[in-house]
Amino acid sequence: MALTSGFLLIIFGVRIIYKNIENHRLAYTDGLTNTNNRAAVDIKFKELDNKYKSNITIVSFDLNNFKYVNDNFGHHIGDELLIKFAGILQETLGSIGFVGRMGGDEFIAILNNIDIEVIKSKIDDMKEKIEDYNYNKICKLEISYGYFNRGNGDKRPLIEIYKEADKKMYVFKKQIKSI
Repeated sequence: MALTSGFLLIIFGVRIIYKNIENHRLAYTDGLTNTNNRAAVDIKFKELDNKYKSNITIVSFDLNNFKYVNDNFGHHIGDELLIKFAGILQETLGSIGFVGRMGGDEFIAILNNIDIEVIKSKIDDMKEKIEDYNYNKICKLEISYGYFNRGNGDKRPLIEIYKEADKKMYVFKKQIKSI
């Protein structure tokens, strides 16, 4: 009897642990792209905000012409582009840092103590993967991005660094549209 009760308690404990892990995943993972969601990004900002001796680079991404794709080809095609980009982002920058979806078609990478040349190389890898994906596609995956760095000793909140990266991304986006 005691053995059976002990066994049932173990099973019950494992189920509670599994449920907590699943709830955490649901709370901090974007359901569509299976990457970190905005809540997870906010937690990462808080975690890194007071690490003033770190060199933190934030990269802001946005899919170009996303509304046009949704309006003219359907939301399922827009979803396909979001999922594909999230996968490419995770594969490239996620291998060296934290990536997430801010919402809509906006994504972020938070890179702690990663040399800027490594980041640029990873972004080049990302562009290459996007080109490979776009080959023979009617709806092309196109992105704009901008990055900003908070160097060692800089005490600005990371949300401010993100805003600067976002501004740079929109400047880049305008340059692309003018071409």
